[in-house]
Amino acid sequence: MEQFDFASLKRQYGITGVVHVGSHYGDEGWEYLEAGLDQVIMIEADPVAYEEMSRRFAETAVLCVNALVTDTDSGYTKFFKSNNEVSSSIYEFKDHLSYHPSVTMVDEFSLHNNRLDTVISDKPHDKVNCLVVDVQGAEKLVFAGATALMKQIDVVITEYSTAEMYDGGTMYYELEEILFGFERVAPVHLVHHGDALFVRRNK
Repeated sequence: MEQFDFASLKRQYGITGVVHVGSHYGDEGWEYLEAGLDQVIMIEADPVAYEEMSRRFAETAVLCVNALVTDTDSGYTKFFKSNNEVSSSIYEFKDHLSYHPSVTMVDEFSLHNNRLDTVISDKPHDKVNCLVVDVQGAEKLVFAGATALMKQIDVVITEYSTAEMYDGGTMYYELEEILFGFERVAPVHLVHHGDALFVRRNK
């Protein structure tokens, strides 16, 4: 995920807490802590990556959670693990193969579905007003399962795609429809795949 300066974002938009879905090893967690955010919840679906993230932040205030976030609390979804790990997804590759031919899926397993609202329901999140989504095509599912949380969110940082990187994955135009109350402030020009910053209008 593109590195945003969270200290600057905190000052500019009054960010006080963050939920990060698809945090892998939690590299951004240190930035959240350095920025002085009051509440940090980092969620990772891959059990192996979660274990490493949990180890890294064991002595901090970061709450680490192992959960696959989708739009439902029932059933299971197949999870495809890539050889570079950071491209793992619930969707198989499509255009991703053309842009990154050396990256392949090397394993697959089923994980239980969880809505984001459910995942954080028993965790302190009253000061969370920023949502970071880095889930390789499953963005629309995350937002669909976060209707309660989104009422308190002022800043969204999300991965986006204008190309069909994943088969069935979320397209940028869908994100604009979902985030209709937000304005994209970065990047100025979209590329085929990247990270975007959205801020609630009139914030």
